[in-house]
Amino acid sequence: MLHLLRHHMGTRTKSDDGFMGYTHAISALGITLACIAFVPGVVGNVLNTHNGWVFAAAILAATGSVLIPDLDNTSSRAKSDLGPFGIVLSGLFRTTSTVLQTTIRTKRDDPDPNPHRGAWHTLPACLLLGFIVWMLTRIEGNITLPFLGNITWGAFFAFLILAVLIHLTLSTLMKEAMDKIKKSVAIGEIVALTVSAIIAVLIMTNIPVETDFWWLGVAVAFGSAIHVLGDCFTTAGAPILFPLSAVLRGKFWWTTRFLPIKAGGPVENYLFVPAFLVLSLVSLGKIILDMTIGQ
Repeated sequence: MLHLLRHHMGTRTKSDDGFMGYTHAISALGITLACIAFVPGVVGNVLNTHNGWVFAAAILAATGSVLIPDLDNTSSRAKSDLGPFGIVLSGLFRTTSTVLQTTIRTKRDDPDPNPHRGAWHTLPACLLLGFIVWMLTRIEGNITLPFLGNITWGAFFAFLILAVLIHLTLSTLMKEAMDKIKKSVAIGEIVALTVSAIIAVLIMTNIPVETDFWWLGVAVAFGSAIHVLGDCFTTAGAPILFPLSAVLRGKFWWTTRFLPIKAGGPVENYLFVPAFLVLSLVSLGKIILDMTIGQ
């Protein structure tokens, strides 16, 4: 735990007043594990319906999804970690955010909005992301692939999405190790992505064939929502109350700030990060204990 804290403190960079990717990721990990560990019946229901591989996949997916909303930022960790795919996604996020903010507005809204922390930093956007993922995993038809065998197109998209989210999780929580892989060989980026793909293959080949991937959509929506909520505790804020803010505040894109915490400041570094690390460890311990007792 001390190593993780030192790593976090030593890799800080300036931001635009929102929490850094590491803080978002460790908060998503801690909150997801806590919900599974302490909400009555969740562990039993999930494990009785599926298995531990689904359990692990949902945790990794929620943690990786916490970085998705920041694809509307040209300097986000998600964009850089996903390479050319990240550039395309970032362009799509920024364009749609700008279009929506200039189309859906009141007289009090900014006529020339910043796409970062705009449309994709709202709760409806989080639900939309989860819904899109769920719909992609329901596509019918079959495809035969190495390692995965004969699977539906929906399962194939679930595999791709899961591999990307695992990559975002590892690249953020294990930044030093992943960066060394990327720099050690000429094709380091491909090697790093391959590591994530292998983990995704292990998960996909160990879950029941008939699995409905609804949980992947829920994980994406949940992780994204944690990011938006987290930004509301910083000086940057986020329009989390959209569209109700049009009635409550007279602006669709009203920036909500619950607490004016400065990014990279002592509250984030010495309170939030250690607290979520402890929450993650305690929750994981309870989950393992519950699983052991339940066997």
